[in-house]
Amino acid sequence: MKIYQVDSFTNEKFKGNPAGVCITDKPLEKDLMQNIALEMDISETAFIYKNGDHYRIKFFAPESEINLCGHATLATAHILYEKNIEPLEKEIIFKANSAELRTINSGEYIKMNFPVLELNERIDYEKFTEASGIKPIAMYDTNDHWTLVVVENQNELINAAPDLNKLMQNGLGDVVLTSRSDDKNFDYLLRCFAPAVGIPEDPATGSAQCALAPYWNKVTGKTEFKAKQCSKRTGEFKVFLNGDRVEIFGKAVTVFEIETTF
Repeated sequence: MKIYQVDSFTNEKFKGNPAGVCITDKPLEKDLMQNIALEMDISETAFIYKNGDHYRIKFFAPESEINLCGHATLATAHILYEKNIEPLEKEIIFKANSAELRTINSGEYIKMNFPVLELNERIDYEKFTEASGIKPIAMYDTNDHWTLVVVENQNELINAAPDLNKLMQNGLGDVVLTSRSDDKNFDYLLRCFAPAVGIPEDPATGSAQCALAPYWNKVTGKTEFKAKQCSKRTGEFKVFLNGDRVEIFGKAVTVFEIETTF
């Protein structure tokens, strides 16, 4: 069995967000997948096997399984195209726990097609303020594990250092923090904190765009966005809102591959 490590949402090694990709010919036991993800010790590892006209895909963070992961989907598609497992012109269909995900090679980028996340407004801003010292201008629950928190400006976003234990104690779980960008090259900025799944700060988060695109569409009326994730490794995104689907464009680069048996 081969396991790959790929950096997603970048074309430079050691930038973007690292993901593991494990391709098998049959389903693995959940405990084995969890142990492999823990051993990889990166934000997420994807496990896939072919099932008719699609791939079954599962995502594991070091501490738990999650339903949806954008950068690991991008990493998986990148490997399938790069290793000639699937032809470059083919649309690849993945069936995850939460949704059907589609990717296609568009030349310079790989395009992912994901469902939008529902946004349900919250008014208990004090729960985030208590954990961070920052007063949001809007907060939303989603139908995934993310809580969307909007702050006034990019300085608040860049300098934010929330107490991760407080985020969980206050029922916020994993947080997508966003603001407008002062840089005209980007429409919005983001950072992602995911203590509930064992990730203090995620470097480049594709699935967060499924909440951010509908939010910023509501605010600006736009359907096409360029976004930057202000993590240490950084990540950049091209995002299109198309009805109830979000198209996310990204690049990826293979860092290494290993072969092992279990």
